[in-house]
Amino acid sequence: ELIYQIRAVSSVVLAIAGLTLFDRFLARTEMAEVQSAAERSWRNGNKLLHEGHAGAALDSLRIAHSLARDNVLYELDTIAALTATRNTAEADPLMDEVLQRKPNDGAANLTAARLKAMERDPKEAEAFYHRAIYGEWTGNVAARSRDARFELVQLLAERNARQELLSELISLEAEADGDDGLFRKIGSLFLSADSPNRAADVFRQLIERNPDDAQAYEGLGEAELRLGQYRAARAAFVQVSYKNPGFAVGPRLVLLNEAIQLDPDRKSTRLNS
Repeated sequence: ELIYQIRAVSSVVLAIAGLTLFDRFLARTEMAEVQSAAERSWRNGNKLLHEGHAGAALDSLRIAHSLARDNVLYELDTIAALTATRNTAEADPLMDEVLQRKPNDGAANLTAARLKAMERDPKEAEAFYHRAIYGEWTGNVAARSRDARFELVQLLAERNARQELLSELISLEAEADGDDGLFRKIGSLFLSADSPNRAADVFRQLIERNPDDAQAYEGLGEAELRLGQYRAARAAFVQVSYKNPGFAVGPRLVLLNEAIQLDPDRKSTRLNS
């Protein structure tokens, strides 16, 4: 009888163990299905978002976020779509939740900066941009930090905040890493920051690397013009006309020739253009 009882207990234990394993299997299967559904929704929403269809992306991104609430990427994309559609009532609390969990995350702070910029809160936006620049990133940290700084530079240029813009541009110039396209933009932005000397230096470096860069000559001509160096400006604009005749520099050349003829010995007078 004792052996019978032992066998019975063993059978029950085995049955319970089997049911437990089966339940775990079902739970894992269900979780995998939920995660798969969340990823499908996110991929669809992410594609629409990057194609510029933020409103159409929202439903898919909301589903992805609801199915996987601990996935920061899904949540940040949802906030990005909400920002693009100016739905701040829903975006703000979601953003607060992310920042409470990941206060030093670069991507989270960049998303917050864009949200604050859209809400026309430039000081908060600047603060979040700085946290993004020096935040924690995955992948190419230097490139992501540089991209965040460039967004901040664009914001400062739009606000005409020249002193702050100049400071950020100097840092961005050091991070350009031979990217001629970015370097060219930096030169133009130095002009916006009322720093033609720095702009001229940037454009000269571009010309040294590529003597056929008509845009760099045009930028140099503009910088020299603002510095009152009319002959140097004329020489740069002449190079533009040689390198790319399609650039409309003719009126500038006419104006510079007249200025030089009127006062050929004067080198530093500014010219109204």
